[in-house]
Amino acid sequence: MYITSEDLEEGEELWDKVYLKVWEKYEDINTIPVIINGDFASWIRSGINYFKNAIYQYDRFHLKRDIKRLLPQTEEITKQALLCVDNNNPQGLLRALDLGFTLTKSEEVLEFKKRLQEHEESVIDYRRRLYLKGYEYKMPGAVWVLLNLMWTVSN
Repeated sequence: MYITSEDLEEGEELWDKVYLKVWEKYEDINTIPVIINGDFASWIRSGINYFKNAIYQYDRFHLKRDIKRLLPQTEEITKQALLCVDNNNPQGLLRALDLGFTLTKSEEVLEFKKRLQEHEESVIDYRRRLYLKGYEYKMPGAVWVLLNLMWTVSN
């Protein structure tokens, strides 16, 4: 399900609109998991407050992009950090960021690490987390709703 800014009416709150659109399609929305996938922006993460079984997923594209941007001169550490993402290993990722900070002395790396520590579970792939909670991944027609939000700005 994709929702863009054009789907909103003037003055309408984004997550109120999203909730109504999802509820229209899935009547049992309070009994199924809702995965909110985003680039770690707080306005996207706030969507977990609207759904009973919502979890936030730090979008893999953005997570890996941020790691590569923050650790560009530390190729081996960058590879290690990306491998930790692929292996659903947030603790390993945090250790790699510690090493990256030691080499780069970048406050941005330190802030990134702090943010990840506060939301460690969002680094673990949502399919893994749902499996551990007892949900089975079935395609097509998965048992949960994955929300991908596309925010477009009109001139």
